[in-house]
Amino acid sequence: MATERNPFDKIEETISNVIELPEQIEEATGAPTIEPDEDGGVTVDFTQTSIEMNPESETEQWYGNIADTLDDESLT
Repeated sequence: MATERNPFDKIEETISNVIELPEQIEEATGAPTIEPDEDGGVTVDFTQTSIEMNPESETEQWYGNIADTLDDESLT
């Protein structure tokens, strides 16, 4: 439904959900780089990093290489 408004009223400034990124501080060598794009997104570059992740001790048994425990006949 249309509402009647005064054309000379000041248009309220909308609050944007875009957050400005703080200046990048490189704490260690090999940290990923974050670069803002023109369209409002960001590009994160992980090519200079070497991240090694290990599972927690409770779930470590589920992340092993199953090919080590199976016979060659089972794998074909």
